[in-house]
Order: sequence, then C-alpha cells, then structure tokens
Amino acid sequence: MAAAHSRPPWRLKLRGLDGTELCLQAAPEMLGRELLRLARSQLPAKPGGVLHLSFGSAQVVPNKTLQQLGLDKIDSSGCFTYTRVNLLDAWLALQGFKVNAEALEGVTELSFNREFRRPLQGLTFPGSLRNLTFSVEFNQRLQGVDLPESLQSLTFGHCFNQPLDGVTLPKFLRSLTFGETFDQCLQAVELPRSLQSLKFGESFSQSLHDLSLPKSLESLTLGGRFNDRLHDAWPDRFHWLSSIPWLGRSLLGVSLPSSLKSLTFGVEFNQSLQGVTLPGSLQSLTFGFFFNQSLLGVDLPNALQSLAFGVEFNQSLQGVSWPQSLVRLTLGFAFNQSLEGVALPRSLESLTFGDSFNQSLHIVDLPSLRSLTFGDSFSQSLNNLPVPSLESLSLGAKCNQKLKGVTLPSLQSLTLGSEFIQFRGVAWPCLQSLTLGDAFNQSLSGMALPSSLRFLTFGFAFNQKLRGVALPSGLQSLTLGSRFDQSLQEVQFPTTLQRLSFGDSFNKPLQGVAFPNSLQSLTFGWKFNRSLEGVKLPGSLQSLVFGGRFNQSLQGLILPSSLRTLTLGQHFNNSLQDISWPPELQNLTLGKFFNYMTQMQLPDSLQSLTIFSYTGTAQQLTLPGNLLLLRIAAFTVSAEDC
Repeated sequence: MAAAHSRPPWRLKLRGLDGTELCLQAAPEMLGRELLRLARSQLPAKPGGVLHLSFGSAQVVPNKTLQQLGLDKIDSSGCFTYTRVNLLDAWLALQGFKVNAEALEGVTELSFNREFRRPLQGLTFPGSLRNLTFSVEFNQRLQGVDLPESLQSLTFGHCFNQPLDGVTLPKFLRSLTFGETFDQCLQAVELPRSLQSLKFGESFSQSLHDLSLPKSLESLTLGGRFNDRLHDAWPDRFHWLSSIPWLGRSLLGVSLPSSLKSLTFGVEFNQSLQGVTLPGSLQSLTFGFFFNQSLLGVDLPNALQSLAFGVEFNQSLQGVSWPQSLVRLTLGFAFNQSLEGVALPRSLESLTFGDSFNQSLHIVDLPSLRSLTFGDSFSQSLNNLPVPSLESLSLGAKCNQKLKGVTLPSLQSLTLGSEFIQFRGVAWPCLQSLTLGDAFNQSLSGMALPSSLRFLTFGFAFNQKLRGVALPSGLQSLTLGSRFDQSLQEVQFPTTLQRLSFGDSFNKPLQGVAFPNSLQSLTFGWKFNRSLEGVKLPGSLQSLVFGGRFNQSLQGLILPSSLRTLTLGQHFNNSLQDISWPPELQNLTLGKFFNYMTQMQLPDSLQSLTIFSYTGTAQQLTLPGNLLLLRIAAFTVSAEDC
C-alpha cells in the first residue's frame, strides 16, 4: 500500500565552480543534512572546506526538506560551493555545545590535550579529518565510534589501554601510534592495508605472531617489555624496525627482513652479534642503553652508513672490520678506549664521543671527517688534529685548551664547553657559527671575532656590555644567554642582523635602542617587562615574542606592517581593543591570564590563534573567517588546504 503512494525520486544536477558535475537522486522529504551527507560521500574531501548546496536562491539547510526549500521539480539544477570551516563552531561542538551537526566538517586535524577524558560515542568525526591525536589521560572504549575513512594518522596517549576488538580502523590509515600503557591483544584486529607505520609503547608485550602485517608496512616500533619472537614473513617494503629488546634472547636464527634499512635495539638488549646475519640492505644500526658486547668477528653490512652505541658500551675497537660505507659513528657515555691501532673507515664524516671519553685522536687518520663532537671529560690537546676537512667541532665541559694556534682551515661551526673561557686569538677564516660555553663571561671589548661569523650564541653566564664591541659585519643571528642583562643603548648592531634573542634575565629599557632595519625576529625572555612607549621596532620585523612576565600596554606601539607572528606571554593581561593590527599578521598567541578576548577585534588576516584561557560565552567570541588553526584550553582544531 505504501508503495502505491511513493513518489519517484527527484533528479538533482549540481555543478561546482570548477565545472565538476554531480548527479544525485533524492526524495522530496529528504532533509538538507541528509542531502549534504549524500553529496559529500560522492565528492572528494575538501580539507578546510564546508560544502554548501543551492538551487537558485534556495540554500540547502540541515533541518528543512527539499520540498520546504521550495523545490517542486523532478529535475532540478543547482550548484555546490565551499567556504572555509568555522573553527569556533568546531570547538564548541567538541565542548558539547549545541551547534549545527556539520560544525566539524572541513576540520583536518584534532588534537585533544591533557584534560580530555570523555567518551567518544555520539561524537561525529568529520569526513575531512586526516590527523587525530588523543590526550595523555584519554582511556575510553572505541567500540561504536565511527572513525572517518579520511583519517591518515591516529595517535593514542600515555593512558590508553582499551581492547580494539570490534573497532574498524580507517582503510586509508597510514600511521598508528599507541602510548606507553597500551598492552592489548591484537589477534582479532584487522590492520588497514594502507598502514605504513606502527608504534607500540613500553608496556606492550603481546604476541604479533597471529597479527597480519599489511604489505604496505614500512616501520615497526616495539617497547621494552616485548619479548616474543618476530614475524617470519615481513612485508616487502619493510624498512625500519625499532626498540627491539629481546631480553635474554639470542639473535642466532632470527630472520630479519631482507629489505630492512634501519634497526634500533631497545634499552635492555645485550646479546652478542657474533654469527648473526644482519640484512645486507641495513643502513642504520642503533644499540640501546645496556649493550656492551665486542664487535670482533661481527659482520657489519657493507651498506651500513650510521652506527650508534648506547650508554654502557665500552669495548675496544681494535680489530673491528668496518664497512667502507660508514659515515656516522656515535659512541656512548661509558666509552673511553684508546684508539691506537684502530683503523676507522676513511669514509667517516661524523664522529661523536660520550662524556667519559678522554683519549688522544692524534693517532687516528680521519681525512673525510666533517663533524666531531666530544663529551664533558675530554681535555686533550687540539693541536695538529688529523681532520683536514673538519667543518663542525663541539667541545665538552672540561675542555679548556687554548685555541690560539690550532689550525682548522675548513671549520664553519664551533661549540665550546661550559667551562671554556679562553677564546682570544682564534683566527679561523671560514668560521660561520660560534656557540660559547656556559661559563664564558669575558669582556668582548677589543676582542676580534672572526669576520666570517653569521651565528653567535652566548652561554648561561655571559653578562658583559656590548657597547663598543665590534660585532662581525655579516652577523645574521645573535643569541644572548640566561644571565645577560645589559643596556642596549649605543650598541652597534650589524646591518645584516636578522634574529635577536634574549635570555630570561634581560629586563632593560628599549627606548633609544637602534634595532637594525634588517631584523626579522625579536624574542624576549621570561623577566622582560618594560614599557614599549616610544620604542621603534624595525619595519622588517616578522616575529615578535614576549616572555612570561611581560604585561605592558601595547597602546601607541607601532607594530611593523611586515609582522606575521606575535606571542604575548603567560602574565599578559592588557586590552588589545584599540590596537592597529599589521595587515600580514597570521599567528597570534595570548597567555594564560589574558582576559580581554570579548573586547577585541581580531585581524582578518589571522590564520592561527592560541588562547590558553577563555571565560566568556560562545556568543561573545568572534573569530576571523580565514582562521586555519585554533587552540583553546583542551583542544587543538585545524583546517587547511581550503
């Protein structure tokens, strides 16, 4: 009987602005939200965009039928368009407020911060969602939750430990990450065929033997408690295997994937590799904290490029057969063996020693070495080091050798240890980056810094005047340490300076300071809290960051028209109502105690807004239409690509 009264469906033809045509069939009594859902299912996802349908002057709305919209033809033509997602509505929907059912549509990323613990049942995730990250404390069941097929990355926090039986993972998922607590059987779970990365946390100890690894899988990370045998059949594209503990288990007879490029052992692994066949494709090999086995007789793959040892390794390297492809070697905290008679590969470009190493390098031939890093105990002479190609040198805390007369013709980057105080007389023509140690606090007056310097960083203790100091004419970046608190008046900054950063102690007036017109980034530390009245900021400035204690009015301050990023710290709580916003401002961060959100007009150019606290009503908050990223309290919501 009902069939006798049924009417034929209407045929709807919709055209997009790019000429794309969409043909749908819909009953006259179909609600607008159902038609929108039907259209979205047949159109490619538009990240950051909200779909709108219209027929003539009639706009399709969620709670009205097609008949109520005034459509009365079996054949109707209309158009579909996209507008940028309203991130305020999206945030309100996540907070539980009653907004339109499609408020989240167009959102591409959701990140729930620490406080989020509520169940997900009843929450409709948008079809545009690509990345979903849950908070540290989230531990709710996922059964009955519809995860969108568009999802590419899914990350669970520390506390999540719920079974996934009956949960359908999105078929296009590429990355799946579990937190430190997760330890559930996955035997009944079907991993998506598109999955490329699978990461488990420290507690995971379940067998993977009956889990079907997808052929697309390239990377697997296992936690410290995992001690089961691994798969016999590995995906053809599998390249990365990380954090393998194998507590008390030998590697003899273990079949590692032939395509493996990177292998990382876990903290507890300490088994001999003698007689073990490592894949010939292996390019990176990393050992964990407790590994301390001899490499004598170990066949390292010919393709190996990077080899790193953990904290406990302290075995002699004499007689070790090194692959000639090796370019990076990292030795951990305990290593302090003599290198006499050790034939390190001539291909080596990067060599890093741990904090215990204090042996001479003069007996080692390193013709290709570009980067050399010493730990805190190293105090050997640096004269006549056999490193003609060295470009980067980092010295540890106790190295306080005089550098005068040390010849390093190719050196471009130098980092000095915390106790290093002897820098005068250094003349390296290629040096571009200099980081001075935490104890360095010498006056720079009369000191000739290398003219080639582009980056200069001072350590914790430096607190000397810069007035009268000849900073290198080509300097691009200047970073002043935690204790620096000297006046900048009459300081001659290089006209090439682009980045200037102050440490936590700086709190001197800026009136009369001549910032260079080339400056693009200006960052103040925690204690800075001076009036900016009369301060002239350079017209080229793109980023301005104030620290935690800053709480001065910005009234009367001319923000440069080029400014793109403005960060106001934790204690800032001054009205921004009459501020003239720069036309290119894209990123704005307001601190924890800011309480004037309802009394300000945000610039239309804004794309990213971070608010740590908001106490007003939803109706009082107005956000710019171009906003792509919104952070408020417990949620991060973003929409891109529209």
